Parts: sequence; structure tokens; C-alpha cells
Amino acid sequence: MTPAVAGSIWKENVKIADANNRPGKFTAFCSYEYTSQNNNINLHRNIFFRDCTHIPEMPYSALDSWHPEDLWKWMDAQRKAGNQLLAISHNANLSSGWMYPIDVDSFGRPIDAAWAADRDVNERLVEIKQIKGQSETHPLLSPNDEFASYELSSGLLGLGPTVGKIDKIQGSYGRQALKDGITMKDVRGYNPYKFGMAGGSDSHNAGSPYRHDNFYGGHAQIDGTVDRRMAGVLAFGTLDVRLENPGGLTGVWAEENTRESLWEAMYRKETFGVSGPHIKVRFFGGWGFNKKIFDAKDWVHQSYTNGVPMGADLPAMP
Repeated sequence: MTPAVAGSIWKENVKIADANNRPGKFTAFCSYEYTSQNNNINLHRNIFFRDCTHIPEMPYSALDSWHPEDLWKWMDAQRKAGNQLLAISHNANLSSGWMYPIDVDSFGRPIDAAWAADRDVNERLVEIKQIKGQSETHPLLSPNDEFASYELSSGLLGLGPTVGKIDKIQGSYGRQALKDGITMKDVRGYNPYKFGMAGGSDSHNAGSPYRHDNFYGGHAQIDGTVDRRMAGVLAFGTLDVRLENPGGLTGVWAEENTRESLWEAMYRKETFGVSGPHIKVRFFGGWGFNKKIFDAKDWVHQSYTNGVPMGADLPAMP
């Protein structure tokens, strides 16, 4: 836990990120995973720093505290020290309802407006698709959605398949959290779940598979070959590697391919998550738009001027 030991690995990661960062061509962030796994409940977050100039000696880890609220306090302190950073929630489908609580926080304290504000400033995006299942929705939450059963994974990490099933889906999926947040705003006056969407891989290999026709697994020797993978070898004691999926991708609307520009776009939530296809999705909301805008050469400029992009707050109708 001392910076002289664990901190040396962090410094090496930062050095690698800086060495491979090519502004305008390829962006490598200084980032890490906060791996909170209390009682086998997944509360992981991925932390991204805007730049690498003032980063701490060591990142805050679950060895310091497994409570997300303590992570946010550390992030707030980092911000005061000159660091800009954000968190992306990760594998909410394995959180047993604790990624998006509506009544009490991880300490058992009632959720209030201060909690909602702290979450909003720190956790700007949520991951809805990755190798260990999707975290967008569930058939029991979206019974009228024919795609709701897409790539489900429902076991708690580290437990055997017979005891690792999650019995609480409320609070584990992003689409329901968006609806819960709207309800909380109407009833209580605050909304902790105004997040943007992202996709990720969580591959434990050097490479990340994104296509079914070239899927080589995500956990090294456990599933690196087809015969090994089809034998049903368990990863982490519960994850049947035959049920792994290719990773997801995050689309980011940014002015340029640099740390600063990409991070700013992520923080303003002008992003989207996809299951692999390199599609481009762009949404704007406004009260004065009509179909004629598609004929305008400056439609993007008009959209920013007269409306708001995805991830932003749409003002009330005039």
C-alpha cells in the first residue's frame, strides 16, 4: 500500500500512457480501474484523468475503501488539487442492485440532494455493454423490448454458478436508473442519474475483441483457444466463458483526437455506447427545430446554437 511499492506500478502505467499518446492521432489516457467488490457485489468504476501533469502518487483503490462515496470524496479532493477526472460505472449488471440505489447509499444512509450532486459531478458516464454482459436493461424491466435479453450475465463475481445468481435487478441497469432518476426529481427534487452512455471491453488480455467473427476471449489462458473456451472453463469461479461476449465501444463527439478534447466531451456526456458496429449517432434537442434543418449546410452549428446536444439539459418548453 505504500507509494514506494504500489506507486511504482502506477508511475510505470503513466509513463506508458505518455509514451503512446499522439495528439491528433491516438489518445492514451492516464486512467485506472477502481475495483470495489464488497461481498462479491460489483461496484467497479473506471477513472479517467484529463491530463497527466498533476496526478497523485497513487490512485485511490478499494483497499482504501470499498464505498463509492469515499471514492467521490477523493475525486473532489483531487479536483481541488488541480486534477480534472471523471468516473464511468462498470458492469452494473453484476452489482445486485447497488450501482443505482434510490433509497440508501452504500453506508445505509438516506440518499439526499447532496448525494445526488456528488454523484453527478463525479460519475458522468455509465457502461452499458462489455464482455461480461450488458447493463442497459433486462427482460423483467423492459418486457415490451424484444432485444432486452441481449447478452445477459447475471452471476456475482467470485461465487459459484449455483449460488451466484443475482436476485435484485432493480438498480443494476441503466435504462431503469434513468427512469428512477426522473421519478426522484419529480418526487424529491433531485436526480442523481442524468448520465451519458459508454461501452467498454474489460478485456484482461492485451487486446480487446469487438467482433463475433474474431472473438478470442477476454481472460487470457482461461479462454484463449476455442477448445478451451467451449469446454466451459469458469473465470473468477462463476463466469462461464462460453457466455462471454465481444466488448462494446464508446462513441465520443469531440473537436479533435486529444486528451483534453475527448475528456471534455466525455464530461459533458456527448457520447454513446454501441455493441461493436462503428455507427455514428448524433442527437440534438430543441423546441424550434423542423425538417428543413437537414437541408442546411451549417446544420451542426444551428443545432448547437438553437438546441442542446446529447448529454445536456433540455430547457423547459417556452
